[in-house]
Amino acid sequence: MKKHFLEKQTPFVNSIFSGDTINMNGTPMLIAEYNLVICKRDLGLWTKLKMKPHRHWKVSEVKEYFGIKGSGEKLLENFMEIFDNFKFIKKELYEYMEENRVADVSGMSTNDLQKRK
Repeated sequence: MKKHFLEKQTPFVNSIFSGDTINMNGTPMLIAEYNLVICKRDLGLWTKLKMKPHRHWKVSEVKEYFGIKGSGEKLLENFMEIFDNFKFIKKELYEYMEENRVADVSGMSTNDLQKRK
């Protein structure tokens, strides 16, 4: 069984638990979620078309941010596992916020999510 991505200390996980948001078309969106969507586009371009999204883009930065390894299709596969699981994690985060009546998830840890199960 693969290690769950929330169990790693990565900039992505730290960004999730910081609770920082940006305004996306009038709706608050987690910065971590925004980065996830943008990186899906960028990795798709890089793996399928061998095209860099812009001249300063580096795949090593994406690997470091998400804590993933691999190259080519394996890298995209590892990334998509995180992308697909994020939907459920996001749902759990918002349920946690609602149950505990908190405005954001800053200060929350992986253990808080695991206690819910």
